[in-house]
Amino acid sequence: NQATTEKIKTGNFDIVVLQDQSQTPALFPDRFQKAALGLDKIIDASGAQTVFYQTWGRRDGTKNFPTYEAMQRALSQSYATTAKACQATLAPVGDTWSSLRKKNPKLGQELYAKDGSHPSGKGAYLAACVFYQTFFKGDPKTLTFTANLPAPEAQLIRELSSTTIKK
Repeated sequence: NQATTEKIKTGNFDIVVLQDQSQTPALFPDRFQKAALGLDKIIDASGAQTVFYQTWGRRDGTKNFPTYEAMQRALSQSYATTAKACQATLAPVGDTWSSLRKKNPKLGQELYAKDGSHPSGKGAYLAACVFYQTFFKGDPKTLTFTANLPAPEAQLIRELSSTTIKK
């Protein structure tokens, strides 16, 4: 998209975050990677850093990925492979989401909005904690902001967010 690439070239950004449609990296990893490599070259030439926003599987899977776990494995692999190919940073929101679903299945289900795809407020908080560590190298465990979540839930999200970043 010419408007997007022009914004990247002239926007004087420090960081450009890339995220694809929720299923595309899992269904079409080669197409996803090819597009990402092209954008990454433009981002690098602009002087900015590329960060990939690794997404999460749909709560109940999809037609092509009948379970959440299958979809998450495909997404995690595609985002990790592409970030590595671009020598870019990965914000492992999807991996953190997966860890939380395993550690606390009830809260894991509550990360989703009613549609089973988009994040609820709890899911958005999880993503924010991962991005806090990704962008600022801060430890989410030290944050006091809870986004009005119950304190134990916010604490668990911050703890898991601090362990999924690959240092």
